[in-house]
Amino acid sequence: MKSFKDIKNYITENYYQGPTAYANGGNLGDIAGADLGGFANGANTPYANSVNLDEILTGLNNVLAGIQSDVVGALSKARAMLNISGLSYDLDPKIVREAVPSGTLESQLNFYGHRLGEPKSDADKFIDDLVTSATGTERIETTLPYTTVVFNFEPVQRGYIIKATFK
Repeated sequence: MKSFKDIKNYITENYYQGPTAYANGGNLGDIAGADLGGFANGANTPYANSVNLDEILTGLNNVLAGIQSDVVGALSKARAMLNISGLSYDLDPKIVREAVPSGTLESQLNFYGHRLGEPKSDADKFIDDLVTSATGTERIETTLPYTTVVFNFEPVQRGYIIKATFK
């Protein structure tokens, strides 16, 4: 029987040097070789702003790509992915199922729970003043325009093709 030292001489240990989610200051954001649009080096912000809404819409449509047999499940998954950017939309399964035969569903976007484009409450105005005075910049949700997401459903085979647009 060979000893551990004999076996170790024949083994070469190659540690994985590829992209990981745990890279310390390295390639975070380049997971599995996917360039996540400059989020890795800080060139882009991970939250929605008026500049990257088109990128976010492209990502949303990528999540919805293909034929979806469960429309509510697909929209739930897409909303979970969209939440990474701080954006979200209301999702009521009953309303979704009723909207599918008509071909469209429209929902107002919100940013961390604040509906985009709606008038501010006194509490929001107070918080805006605090944030602006402390940081010198406006809160992101105040810079985003009123936006709704429109989902179009096209029946094919045994499911639906879902396309999203921002309006």
